[in-house]
Amino acid sequence: MTSYRPYTPNDYQFLREMLFEAVFWSRTDANRPSLEEGLSYDYTKHILERFGTCFSPRDLTLPCSLSLSMPR
Repeated sequence: MTSYRPYTPNDYQFLREMLFEAVFWSRTDANRPSLEEGLSYDYTKHILERFGTCFSPRDLTLPCSLSLSMPR
């Protein structure tokens, strides 16, 4: 079952972590920056720079959760 809910400011840290994973998923541990360093690079820092403070009609944030329990 999938459930959806509106974005809340509590989701921000999760979005940061997911952005980091999306950008650096293929790097080995030796070549992987820390979360803070990776999100400070010019090609990543602008993505979440003002996220949650200035929504426009084009913005969409739709957190969802997936329940993997099997029906009986």
